[in-house]
Formats: sequence, structure tokens, C-alpha cells
Amino acid sequence: MPRGPSFDERIMDLGAFVAPPGREPWARAMRAEFEAIGGPRTGWALGCLGAAAGWRLRVDGVYLLMFALTAGLAWRVLFLPFFWAVHLNLVPKDLQGPAFQYGRFVVPAVVCLAFAAVHPRYWTLVGLGFPVAFVGLGVIATAHEFHSSIWDVHPFNATLEVGTGAQMGYCLLGALIGRTLGSARAARSA
Repeated sequence: MPRGPSFDERIMDLGAFVAPPGREPWARAMRAEFEAIGGPRTGWALGCLGAAAGWRLRVDGVYLLMFALTAGLAWRVLFLPFFWAVHLNLVPKDLQGPAFQYGRFVVPAVVCLAFAAVHPRYWTLVGLGFPVAFVGLGVIATAHEFHSSIWDVHPFNATLEVGTGAQMGYCLLGALIGRTLGSARAARSA
């Protein structure tokens, strides 16, 4: 029975995947040294993964920082106006549901589309990370209140978990469309 790749080999594969463009020769050389090691190889594999992750962070760190800051900004600037307009009855009753859903779902999906179009490789990180950061920042922003208003949010009359899952679906769809547009743009310019 053929055996699959070992844990150490999987770590080396992950390191080669994480390494930024232009580091392929390094990844091949590290893999050759890894294969030549006779004893335990976990330390070598983890060291290679750490080096590759450090390079990736230097290459894409600004993008990831901007992504995190935009999630926080989107919470304050894009969603809160819809939230308070609905809860303060500034929006007519028959438009409250659509206005709230627009602020909760469509705006984050468009933000995810834009981020994924810039870096198509990160579309899953964008689509999954943005809703988690968006809701997490909302919980943190309202945690000082005894009864936080974020817990009263029930999109589509569902629980917070179901609403967050729906938002994640919208964000993943937006990120997938962004990835497609970004990949098409890169193919045209190549």
C-alpha cells in the first residue's frame, strides 16, 4: 500500500506554496536538502515554512494591513449609518429591511470584490476574513454597553450566526467575482 506524504513533507509543500514569486529556486534547493537529511526533519521543514511566511508577509504585508484597516473602517463608515438609520426610525418602515440588508450584505460584498480583484490569490482569505473581522469589530465596538446592540441584529429574522454565515456567503461571492475580474485583467495585460 503506497504511503502518502508525511507531516514533514506537507510542511515543506506548504512552505513552497507560501513563498512569494521569485523564490522557486530557493524552495527547490530547500526541498533537496530536506530530502538529503537522514534524521528528524520537522525542524528543517518548520524553519523553511517560517522563512517563506516571513518573505510572504514582507511582500503582501501592506495589502493585509490595508485589508484589516478597511474591515474596521467599513464597520464604522459603511455599516453603522445603515444600522442607526434603521434603529432610530430615520428610514420609512417599508424600507427598513432593505436598507439594513444592503448595509449588512451588499456593501461588504462590494468591498470583498474590490480587494479580491487587486489580489486574486487571496480571494478565500478576503471572502472569509472580512465578515469575521466585520462582525468581530462590531462586537468589540459595542462590548462596553451592558446590553450590546449588535446582539439584537437578526438579519432575515435569523440568529447572529446564521446572519454572519449569510454575510460570509455574500462576501465569498463578491470575492469570487473579484478574483475572476482580477485574473482576467492580469491575463489581458500579460
